[in-house]
Amino acid sequence: WSVHSWGTAIDVNPTTNPNAPGMKGYSPTQGQKKIAEHFTSRGFTWLKDSDAMHFQYHTGGTPQISDAEIDMIVDDDARKERDKTFPGTSRESLASNIGSNLKRKKGELGKVERLLAKARAKTPPTNARKLKKHLKYIEDQEKNVAALKWWVQRYEQILAKLAKKPASAG
Repeated sequence: WSVHSWGTAIDVNPTTNPNAPGMKGYSPTQGQKKIAEHFTSRGFTWLKDSDAMHFQYHTGGTPQISDAEIDMIVDDDARKERDKTFPGTSRESLASNIGSNLKRKKGELGKVERLLAKARAKTPPTNARKLKKHLKYIEDQEKNVAALKWWVQRYEQILAKLAKKPASAG
């Protein structure tokens, strides 16, 4: 998910305030600095070195959706079926987004599992320093596999929950 989809980030004036960092000679404009002062004084983080138009109101990775929030989305969809003016989050839209992320995570998982299998099959180095590095690589890949498996499982749980018909649908 994009941090923007959680409502915790905003791109200010993307058409006239392009994502130019990294370009030779780039430095934020006075306008960007004034906008940044406004947002950062209110607790936002400015990604001036990687995405000058981007401000976000949280730190760390993408927020995670809770089961209670998924239940609310499912209930909102049931209400939207009865009241077309109700502005809830679309269950279909979220399921589509989750499905895309699930597919991507499964691809990443397959890639990391192949790298891990290749590293395990490799004859371990006899040099102590190289052996330590080899074992650390295997350990890191095992952690990556565990994290990716967790994400795949979580996305599958969310999709299953979104697929259930809400009790309040009538």
